[in-house]
Amino acid sequence: MNRSILATTEETTLWEDFCEYLREIFTGADGYYGNLGLEPDSVMSVSLIALGIYVGIVIACIAMAYNKQVLGALARRILADSRTSVDKAATLEELGYHKNPFMRSAVQRSVSLRRVVKCVEEEEFYKNQALDREEYENRRKEEPKLPKFKDIEYRVDPSHDRFYIPEEMVGMAEQKFYAKGSSWRSTIVAIILLTVAFFVIMLYMPKILEVLDSFVGSFKSSDPYTR
Repeated sequence: MNRSILATTEETTLWEDFCEYLREIFTGADGYYGNLGLEPDSVMSVSLIALGIYVGIVIACIAMAYNKQVLGALARRILADSRTSVDKAATLEELGYHKNPFMRSAVQRSVSLRRVVKCVEEEEFYKNQALDREEYENRRKEEPKLPKFKDIEYRVDPSHDRFYIPEEMVGMAEQKFYAKGSSWRSTIVAIILLTVAFFVIMLYMPKILEVLDSFVGSFKSSDPYTR
């Protein structure tokens, strides 16, 4: 029982030490750097900006890998099967991705993928809706009290709808999804290196700001207009 309590205390202490370490990293550069025009509050903002840049780069790396490895796999399969017209369109099951939850979600929501991968049923739906709208608007001219035509958004059915890449978009699809690189392994390595670099920069932020402050100060001292 004592060992259990002791282990819990050690875990809590380690976590608190880690949190304190992070706090020191982000608030370590809290001095005044007059030549840079940075006060303690401004320095904290610099740390937060650096954190924002780091998070943004990490998200971009993951998005790029997802784009190439997940979305790109479906686009490449469609092109490999030469499904470049409506009569050659195929379902996800025929393409071998009907059990892949990422693919099912992508054909419904991915703007990047749907720019080149078209859905036959969706195109037919909007074509018929356009005809219905035109017919309805002609009726409204004779009956002005009729409400405006309400467009309905089509929801792609991953289980039954058919997909293809139009011939005129093959070049775009190849350029967008055929490029090598951005594998999950390289992405993980890149994120690890970015994380290490970020913490090193944050750890030495006070020294970096001191050097920059002195560097700017040397220019100001040598400028005759600042004397």
